[in-house]
Amino acid sequence: MNKLLLFILFLVLALFTNAQLNPYTTCYTKGFTKKESEKLIFTKLEIEVSFKGWQTGWRDFVKINISFSNIRKNLLNNTTNFIDSVTVRFVINKQKEMSNLEIIQANLKSIEEEAMRLFKLSSCYWKPGENGSRYVNAYHKETLYFIIDKSGGKLFKGFRIKGLMPIYKVD
Repeated sequence: MNKLLLFILFLVLALFTNAQLNPYTTCYTKGFTKKESEKLIFTKLEIEVSFKGWQTGWRDFVKINISFSNIRKNLLNNTTNFIDSVTVRFVINKQKEMSNLEIIQANLKSIEEEAMRLFKLSSCYWKPGENGSRYVNAYHKETLYFIIDKSGGKLFKGFRIKGLMPIYKVD
């Protein structure tokens, strides 16, 4: 019984440690040349680009790796509630590498920087899209909402992923 519990504990710890990458490990590349990108990147797919572990995996990755420190520094001291979003677009190629990462929409520079850091960090965990049962280079777009609430004397930091209703608290 003790061996079984130890084994289960080991599996749970392994899952959480795998979700947090070494910040120097990346599968991000600068991108294709313009001529190559026009020929090779799909926008319509039979199976969409996805994060390993689907929405749950993406939520857990963001929860572990998101940082609010730079965002909080750029807010005015009298700001009690803050909600903002960032939309990014990138390519996941056939070799499961991320490239062409760009910010489509962000209001604060600090949110833009955090999104770039977070997506580059996640670059090794995206699965390519598929057409005709084969991997293809494809665009993908994601929106993250950043939430900070200092009302009531307590600090709440959280995020929401577009398409998922709950707001996830970050400690």
